[in-house]
Amino acid sequence: VMCASFVLNNILRGEGKAMLAMVGIGLGGVLNIGLDPLFIYAFGLGIAGAAIATAVSYVASGLMMFRALWRSPALSPKGQPLRWDRAVMGQCARVGVPVVFTRIGVSLGHVVFLSQVSVLGTVSLAAHSLALTTEEAVYLPGYGMQAAASTLAGNAVGEGSEAKLMGVSRLILLVAVLLMTCTGALLFLFPGVMLSLFTPDQAVIAQGAVVLRIIAVTEPIYAAGIIWEGVFNGVGDTRAPFVISMGTTWGVRILLTALCVHVFHLGLPAVWVCMALDNISRAALLGARFLGSRWKRALN
Repeated sequence: VMCASFVLNNILRGEGKAMLAMVGIGLGGVLNIGLDPLFIYAFGLGIAGAAIATAVSYVASGLMMFRALWRSPALSPKGQPLRWDRAVMGQCARVGVPVVFTRIGVSLGHVVFLSQVSVLGTVSLAAHSLALTTEEAVYLPGYGMQAAASTLAGNAVGEGSEAKLMGVSRLILLVAVLLMTCTGALLFLFPGVMLSLFTPDQAVIAQGAVVLRIIAVTEPIYAAGIIWEGVFNGVGDTRAPFVISMGTTWGVRILLTALCVHVFHLGLPAVWVCMALDNISRAALLGARFLGSRWKRALN
């Protein structure tokens, strides 16, 4: 059901019903929050209750979005035969498989990255984990804009309009960079305040504040990389982002972190410099490809 919800959400956005997709996800979140105290405390189920609340919210959200799809004049599967279309499935595999392996490779890289940070000790590991959670609140708007970039870029290609493709890409890029410049500024100015929402430990807050200021400077660059990746995914050019993501995650972040921790015996700030270099190099490579013409010739 969770997988179906993700797919249905993207289908609705692709049809231009982004508001309906947002409402479906939002209602699922509200339902999850509302059911948590009921299952955890009223029914006395503890952590299992939290899991049940989450599962129920995914089912409810998925059913709502499936109902919207079923009633769509353009996309409803009602009355359509269920058959294997080799051409369509081949296109799905060509576009989707690199995205799948990108997510797997990057996620595995993050696991290895975290295992290297654990060598630095409990305080550093806690500061690292909470700083990542804090930064997530800053870059989540960028990923929201990435979803818009993918949808609008795909629509522009469907219309056969290169001018519209470049226009919406540049506009969303500008909005995302400005947005994450503002959130990055807040992260740079008030890192201790944000971290204090998660822990009262001053040693953890002190280390976390240093690394958050390091990464805050790169948030506008990170935003650009996120949007360019979204544009490439939206037009079906998914192989290049896969190669670039694997190269920077493992060749920059993981390799440099291993050198900093195990060879030069540096601390957490050096690790986050490696993470910042990963973000910068990925954005630079994606931006160079976007500014080139090779990927547009492939579309034509």
